[in-house]
Amino acid sequence: MIRETYKGRTIKITKGSQALHVRIVVNGEDLGEWVGSEVGELDWVRRTIDAVEADSRTGRPYAACWYAATA
Repeated sequence: MIRETYKGRTIKITKGSQALHVRIVVNGEDLGEWVGSEVGELDWVRRTIDAVEADSRTGRPYAACWYAATA
């Protein structure tokens, strides 16, 4: 299992119910099971967060779980 906070988002990646699957949770929202390794999927989540931040300046919408919580 991998847990970390990246740019204000909480990320949890665990083994899935089948071989070679992982479960991804971002900011408490379960994104389901995906084929891949825990480390590889963590990299994908980080790249997606970077893309969300880059696209946020253009107004492109993403699901709420991809944004950092604001106080």
